[in-house]
This record gives sequence, structure tokens and C-alpha cells, in this order.
Amino acid sequence: MEKVTSSEPGFAPVPIRLLADKRISDPTTIAVYCALASFIDYGTGKCFPSLRTIGERARCSDDTARRHVELLVQLGYVVKRSGKDTGKPNLYHLADAWGRQATEPTQEGCRTHAAGGTAPVPDKRDLSNKTQQREREAQPAKAPLPVNSSPPEPAPISLSALFARIKQEAWSRRAPLVIGRDWSAGIAELVKGGASEAELIQAFTACVETEPERVTFFPRDFLKWRKASRKRAELDHGAQSRDDDARERVRQADGERQRILAEQESEQGQALVEASLAALPWKRR
Repeated sequence: MEKVTSSEPGFAPVPIRLLADKRISDPTTIAVYCALASFIDYGTGKCFPSLRTIGERARCSDDTARRHVELLVQLGYVVKRSGKDTGKPNLYHLADAWGRQATEPTQEGCRTHAAGGTAPVPDKRDLSNKTQQREREAQPAKAPLPVNSSPPEPAPISLSALFARIKQEAWSRRAPLVIGRDWSAGIAELVKGGASEAELIQAFTACVETEPERVTFFPRDFLKWRKASRKRAELDHGAQSRDDDARERVRQADGERQRILAEQESEQGQALVEASLAALPWKRR
């Protein structure tokens, strides 16, 4: 058997995506792409062989080469720039070895010349780790916190405004309340200990509505009333959910009634009623 040798090194890469494309049923299409790829500049993905040259390498006629080139253009593996108006050969841009869409040239690479050439220069930007690094760099950087920084402290509670709200809650429910020095000092201690204004108002409301006579001892019993207010909030939330569910069931039942009435009043519904009456064993007299 004769040993095949060549003094012209190189290869013609074909994207795996093209080989796996079910839209390509004729192997000549792949041969034509290989013929084009044997002339490409690996940096730009462009070449400009004639149809006769393409046909010679793909072992087909000029017309067959033209037909398969057009198919590759339609499928997105080749971009053709006609040279008819300029008197120059057609210029072809090929999909690269990773199967990306054929695009306009971006940079110069190594030449293949007429009979193939050296291996393509790998585009490091297409490597997975580089791509991930580029995506990370594209994301906006978060400003680092200072080394010894602490979370921003909440705005201090104005005791005068808090006392005014507490008085308003008491007066609206006609509960006796005298804010003396000890009472205000107890509220100030609760605020200093971390109790929020909302928690204090909710707990005071629970105290006024449950035992208005105990408002004088509210600062001392704050934990008790805070627990009671949270329990009431849970019960109110549950009641609201049950009310919402009840309204939804009523709405669905009303919709079902409307649908049944509409079916009965339709011509098809009237016909079914008449047919059912006619099928009964008794007759009207």
C-alpha cells in the first residue's frame, strides 16, 4: 500500500456543531466547508478561493460547490461577501473551531496559504477560565467596608415624640395616664435597652385595650405586654387569612353559579333540558 505523504502541513478544522447539525444531510456540504477551511486565515476566519478551487478540493463540480456554499451561508456557518461588483473573488468568513457564528474579521492570525497551514493560534479569551474572569470583571465591584467599621446605628428615638404618641393612644381609648418622672424614666430605660418605638406603641396599645388601669405600671410590665401584642398580631393575621379564604370561596362559588346559569340559559343547555324531559318514562297530560 502506498504511503501518503505531504510536504504541505496543516489541517482544515470543522466545528462539531456543524457535524452534529441534523439540517445537513449531504456529506458534500461538509466537504465544501472543509475545502473553504483549508484556505482560511485562522485569526480572521476569512478566505477567498474560487468555486472551481473549492470544487476541486471537495471533489464536486462548480455548480455543486456553489449550491453547498449557499446552504452553509443560510445555516450561519459561512458569511459570503460577493466580489461581483468589485471584480474581486468572493470573500468568505467561516465559523471558528468552537462553532461560533461566522462574523466579520477581528484580528490577523496565521495564514494557511493554498494548501493548509499551521495550527490556529488559540484565542485565550475563549477559554472557560478567561471567560469567567471577564464576566466577573464586568460585574460592578462592591465598595469594601472599612476594616474597623460597624453597621450604621439606627436613628435615635425622640422621647418627646414617643410620649406624645403614647398619650394620644391613651386619650383615644379614654385610659387614665399621668406621665410622671418615674414613668418617663422607665420608658427611657426601655429605649436605651433596645426597644423600638413600634414595639413600645404596640405593647402599650395591648395594655390599654386589655387592662387600662395597669398603664401606670406599663414600663415595668413591658415584656408581658410585648408578648401579648405579638400574640394578638398573630391572631389578627390568622383571622385575616381566614377571612381572605372565606371571601375567595364565596367568589369561586358565585362564579360557579354564574357559569351553571349561563350554561342552562344557552341554546345548548335548553336543548339538553328538553331532551332529558322527553326521555322521562312519564308524559305530561
